[in-house]
Amino acid sequence: MEPGIPLLTFGWFLWVIGIASYFFISNIFTLFAAQVLVALGNAVADPAFDAELDDNTDTAFGWSIFEASKDILNGIAAIVGGLIAAFFGFTALIACMVAAATVSFLLILFYVRVRARQPATAR
Repeated sequence: MEPGIPLLTFGWFLWVIGIASYFFISNIFTLFAAQVLVALGNAVADPAFDAELDDNTDTAFGWSIFEASKDILNGIAAIVGGLIAAFFGFTALIACMVAAATVSFLLILFYVRVRARQPATAR
């Protein structure tokens, strides 16, 4: 297994735990702890994710499409998140965030499983 795969998985796991910990925020210190978990997850997973993206993208155009799509979807997610919070409250928003993060983590685990089955020459 490539060294980036465990970092990708662990970082994504920390990120999910950090987002789920928003349910337990009771004061400023628990908010900081949740933010630290989310930030650590991103700090660990993002370089490994970028390395995997680089290994699986043949052109700079493919990378630019991914980055542009990510930014557009982040903007849409902010609007949808604001609407969910306004109409249903922050508990519903956090539940949606945890669900989305969990689905993302499961997709990463699926990717890792598929990647592990590929012969080294196919990578």
